[in-house]
Amino acid sequence: MGLSLENRMNRSYNIVWNAARNMYMVTAEFVHSGGGVRRQVRIATIALGALLSASAYSDPYSDVIGPQSGASITIDNNVDIESYDGTTGIDSTTAGGTGVQINGGSYVSVQGGSGSLIGVNLDNGTNNDLGSGSSITVDNTSTESPGTITGLLVGNQQDNTSITADHLQITINPTPASSGTAYGFEDIGQGGSTDLGQGSSIGVTTNGLNAYGVYLEDGSGDFSMDDGSVWVGNPEYGIAQNQTVGIDSLGDASVNLGSDTSVIAYGKSNVTGISIGNSGSLTADSNLSVTVNAQGGMVEDGIVLDNNSHADLGTGGWVYADGASGLVQGITVNSGSSFTADNYYITLETTNTNSPSARGILLDDGGASADLGYDSTIELSGFYSGAGIDMMEGSGTFSADYLTIDASGKWVYGIQEDGGSMDLGVGSTVSATGEAETIWVTGGDFTARGLTVNTAQSTGINAQGGAADNVVVNIGGDSVVDGRNVAEGGSTNGISATYAGFGGSTTTLNFNGTAVNRNEIYAVNGYGASAQFGGQTINISNTDITMSGDGKSLGLWAVGDNDMTSGGVINGENLNIDMTDTGANSVGVMVQQGGMINLTGDTTIITDGGVAIRNAKTTENNGATLLPGGTITGSGKMTIEGDIISDGWGSIDLTMAAGSDFTGATSVNDDITDLDPDAYSTLNLTLANKAQWTVTDDSSLTNLTSDGKVVLDSDMANGTYSTLDADTLTLQDDSELDVDYAAATQASLDGTPLITGGDITLDGDLKISDSTVSDLSDITSDQQLAQGQIVLIDADSAINGNFSSLSMNSASQPDYLAFSGQINPNDDTQYLLGAGLSWYADSASTISTTAAHGTFTLDAGKSFEVTSALVDVAPDATTGWDGKTLTKKGDGTLILSGDNTYSGGTDIEDGELLATNVNALGTGDIDNSGQLTLDANSDFDLTQNITTESGGVTQIDQGSTLTVNTLTQEDNSSLNVYLDLASTQPVITTQQANLDGTLNITGVADDPNHQYTGSVTVIDSAQDITSDFDSLTIAGAPARWTLLTSKGASTARIQPTTTSPSA
Repeated sequence: MGLSLENRMNRSYNIVWNAARNMYMVTAEFVHSGGGVRRQVRIATIALGALLSASAYSDPYSDVIGPQSGASITIDNNVDIESYDGTTGIDSTTAGGTGVQINGGSYVSVQGGSGSLIGVNLDNGTNNDLGSGSSITVDNTSTESPGTITGLLVGNQQDNTSITADHLQITINPTPASSGTAYGFEDIGQGGSTDLGQGSSIGVTTNGLNAYGVYLEDGSGDFSMDDGSVWVGNPEYGIAQNQTVGIDSLGDASVNLGSDTSVIAYGKSNVTGISIGNSGSLTADSNLSVTVNAQGGMVEDGIVLDNNSHADLGTGGWVYADGASGLVQGITVNSGSSFTADNYYITLETTNTNSPSARGILLDDGGASADLGYDSTIELSGFYSGAGIDMMEGSGTFSADYLTIDASGKWVYGIQEDGGSMDLGVGSTVSATGEAETIWVTGGDFTARGLTVNTAQSTGINAQGGAADNVVVNIGGDSVVDGRNVAEGGSTNGISATYAGFGGSTTTLNFNGTAVNRNEIYAVNGYGASAQFGGQTINISNTDITMSGDGKSLGLWAVGDNDMTSGGVINGENLNIDMTDTGANSVGVMVQQGGMINLTGDTTIITDGGVAIRNAKTTENNGATLLPGGTITGSGKMTIEGDIISDGWGSIDLTMAAGSDFTGATSVNDDITDLDPDAYSTLNLTLANKAQWTVTDDSSLTNLTSDGKVVLDSDMANGTYSTLDADTLTLQDDSELDVDYAAATQASLDGTPLITGGDITLDGDLKISDSTVSDLSDITSDQQLAQGQIVLIDADSAINGNFSSLSMNSASQPDYLAFSGQINPNDDTQYLLGAGLSWYADSASTISTTAAHGTFTLDAGKSFEVTSALVDVAPDATTGWDGKTLTKKGDGTLILSGDNTYSGGTDIEDGELLATNVNALGTGDIDNSGQLTLDANSDFDLTQNITTESGGVTQIDQGSTLTVNTLTQEDNSSLNVYLDLASTQPVITTQQANLDGTLNITGVADDPNHQYTGSVTVIDSAQDITSDFDSLTIAGAPARWTLLTSKGASTARIQPTTTSPSA
């Protein structure tokens, strides 16, 4: 016959001859992308009579009779009725008989050209049995155009005329373009019913005005068929010019199409597959297929349910449209009506290039409802505008599980809901490729979980309040909004709650994943979630938002009504916002013009060096008028990589729980009152214990309260460091402040300390890093320590409190120095940082890196002078130091030049202790295993004892003398004395002298009188001297000198001699 159907979407259509059925059959294969065939369903049959003339079809062995009429007509099997002058083939329009009874199958053929043509006319008030395998063919064979052509007619003079048949074929062959209306089956009667049984087919081919496959007038009886077909119009042989309807039921009749029935309608204009009138019903068990195609005109409708009607199509089946009309609608459900199907397909395509529109399902007002059951699909392709599902204001309910909607076209929505209640159950997917939102809800409520929403140029879900009823959208766990499939340079958005611009209704969009089944949002060069204007709220939880693109992107964006008390609100809980792949000026969380965002739970915001949170500055009138910014609050565990900026009118308040980690800088607009005296801009940050802020750049904020860790980051190799300024800074007892000493030094030299503020309260730990850039072991005097102090903190008012501890990571720190911090005793608004003596590490006004102790360890070649006084301090339980004993270790030199009063004694284990002040050695005993050098050019008047241990050296330099309680020189020790021959005073005066080891005399060669002949007293003891030196050396002496120590004497003298002294 030459008919062919193009492949559409994922279906392949074929026309095949079925010899057993003696008819052509059109089949469709649903083909998956992998090539597998899902199912094959017959969608249409074409009676052979539509293709062949009546004479060609007639059985040459059958009996042929003329037209029959009467109240009772009986026709035997295989008897044909032929009419060549337009007379009705069978006309039973009189009541009182048995009606028409065909015993088997009969062929009825009516040919003619003038007036109306009717194949079979029944109006007898009884049941008519048309047998099995009968056929009715009406063919215009005249050049004259008939008015109306009807294959099978039920009249309206007698009530309750009924029909039964099986495998009945009704064919209206092509008619001229000037003809009227063609009906395959027309029922204008009252009551009764028509049951065409199994395998019946109705084909109408006309070029006339209108064409109907089945026409049921209001009040007519019910209609049923199973495994049948209704085909109206044939693009090759003829289509109606005005109206084409496959099945048109105008009243409350019940239409039952059983299983595997197909309805196909082709027309020039205004084509409908099935139309069910007010209070009527349409039922099918499975695989009902409806195909419509209009070459132009206004409308193509698949199935239309008028008011208060109902359709239940069982499982399987589809509506398919591929014409060129201006409006294409798959299923239309009007007021009070309902549509039910399962595993159903609606595919709408168009060849119209003049901005056509389409709706997969239209639910009108008055409570219209639909239920697409499980695994149904709606596809729209090539249209300019429309929607996969369009729920009008006042509509009823729509429900489905695992529904797929695929809508392509510039302004084609996946779903447009203006009212009613929609529940997409679980596992549904809605996609749109155009500039319209994929899901647009302006009224009613919408619910889904496990939902996938795809958008290519617009917003995935837009809930828009204001126009009609309050809008509530509930999206459950395991849902995804994906806008990544976008053209280069394009933009997409995730979800939004917006305002229509009029009306007073509100919007609540709940987008809540679960801990196990988190939700996801992907958007490009747009926003992830946005609440815009007062009354619009988004509650979003357990969701991952990933933004990308080269343009500006916003993760969360709340916009208000230019009023700080009215704006869009976003309440976020347990959110992850990834901004690492976004362009310049992107922001993770932003408010403006009065928008409000509240973050709770575990929040993660990651940027690639960008802005994580911002209260935006917004102006109008070329910047002359300041508009509100908004408010942002956050609490819970927060992981933030990026800056936090409050440059607009409003506030940011973040309370970071334990485990939080903020890496970035902060900024607050202190000059905002220059634009509006009533404006304010605040940024408050609270860190709980075990929370951390790594400050990556110069930062300012209103209030910082930290019980956690604050790290001022720096890169001194490149000369960069971070600073912190707060109106109020409170460091609590468990807090930790980490600073780089080199950065602090440079900042102090630059005139702006690392930390500045108004009111500052200190507590917790202060940790210093990288202090090796200023090697403390190179310091040679404690006087340098005071010169090296830097200002770490500078406040506007007196600093409160102090750090409880200080530590430093320098491995080169000498033990006698403690890196310390203190409030400047001369300016209590400053906090100083530098090194001090470990001796005073436990000072009440100073905190130090080490606990207090009295040990001075100097390496060989090193020396250190203590000019300040060493006094008794409180013992330190940490080190076990008594607070009053000095211990010298190491091979280097310790120089004591201050007036020291420490009383615990001096222990010289190694190296040299050089006393340059007669009061340098305190009051405690001195135990010397190294070297003690007295060089003050005066008398050391000591009340303690000095013991020089084996290997130790006690040295008294020129000009110095020693008064001591007990002097003990152990075996192998040395006493080095500079001897002034002109002096009459002993070098050492003691209460008790215990001598051993070696006495080394210097200074003799310095005397001009080398011929001195007297004796010189070296030691004068109040008590007898015990023992004696083992040896005597006199440097530079010209003659022999003798040590004179008489038995029982209390002095030790030396004198020159030429002979050996007598015993």
